[in-house]
Amino acid sequence: MDDRKRARIAEEQRLLAERRQKAIVSLAHCLGRSDVMRLHHDALIHEMLETGEEFTNAKKLRFAAYVCYWFAGLATVVERYQQLVKAGTLAPSDELNALISTDFLDILKPFRNAVAHCSDHDDDRVLELMNNPNTIPDRGTAIAAAFKIYFESHSTRPIYGAA
Repeated sequence: MDDRKRARIAEEQRLLAERRQKAIVSLAHCLGRSDVMRLHHDALIHEMLETGEEFTNAKKLRFAAYVCYWFAGLATVVERYQQLVKAGTLAPSDELNALISTDFLDILKPFRNAVAHCSDHDDDRVLELMNNPNTIPDRGTAIAAAFKIYFESHSTRPIYGAA
């Protein structure tokens, strides 16, 4: 192999590494936005359990907003991750693939579409996710945790730690 070919290969490897790092950072930022809603959801649940207060209409609205935007955001991260894996930009993860099952996607994607396109509040696509014990909140939390581990193990720089 001559020096020009080695240089071209090295440049392509460098560009792939840059694309991979940019994709990981972008996904991590999107997951962070989703996680803000998850953390608000968790705090509201803990508040309700600790105080024993009634679930008022205002708290119901907050709960619905947190769940809707948490899972809609998570759906976009999952979809983009799958696109990047299919394109070869990111390596697949057995742990993520196990958590992101076809059954889960069959509920999550229509839910995201219903939320993003401002459907009726009683849209079956929203209610199906809300009524499915395999999605709220443990599955979403597990997927977020798996993504964080994936980002840390595949990133060339810290994503969540101190810079």
